[in-house]
Amino acid sequence: MKMDFRRIKRHLRVIKESIVEKSKGLDFSMMKLNDDHYPRNKESKYYGYFMTTEETLREGLKRVPINPSEKSFLDVGCGKGICLKAACEYGFKKVSGIEFMSDIAAIAKNNMKILKLPAEVFECNAVYFDKYADYDVFYFYNPFTAEIFKDVIAAIDKSLDERPRTIYIIYTSPTSHELWIEAGYKVINEYQDQNRGTKVYVYEKSNL
Repeated sequence: MKMDFRRIKRHLRVIKESIVEKSKGLDFSMMKLNDDHYPRNKESKYYGYFMTTEETLREGLKRVPINPSEKSFLDVGCGKGICLKAACEYGFKKVSGIEFMSDIAAIAKNNMKILKLPAEVFECNAVYFDKYADYDVFYFYNPFTAEIFKDVIAAIDKSLDERPRTIYIIYTSPTSHELWIEAGYKVINEYQDQNRGTKVYVYEKSNL
């Protein structure tokens, strides 16, 4: 019953927010993906589109011991950009997102343009993204399976060699949690996403 109530509450909130967004020309709505959205023969490696609420991200950011005005934020699998909006409002020096689905990336870019927010959206595959060294705080809403996560974690680790620093990971619905631990990331906090009831981990790793 508790899960049913949470689902109903979430559905009602989404309807209300959608009406307000559409009046402003914005679109942060959920959408059902089809086979055309996924790379050929890669369907099992990428998960569907799930939207994080701004509240869930802010709760994680409060658990990261940084001054946001001195740090950069990257949402890996940013969807339509709701977390980019929240990160900009949180005060990060730089905010960006990666989204490999071109139509969704276009919506995210348009949302940032309408809101006049300085967030950049990169339309690319996270495995081949070559700017991880520019960022300090990373957000994931479990966008892909362990096979892809291994490569992305390796790319983020490589960025530590390119620019020595302390980095933080906020990971919602952490089905690949053990991969971060195996890579030397330390859990410094955890909490529950009150919107969906899923766990969120906050990790830290440094080579300073």
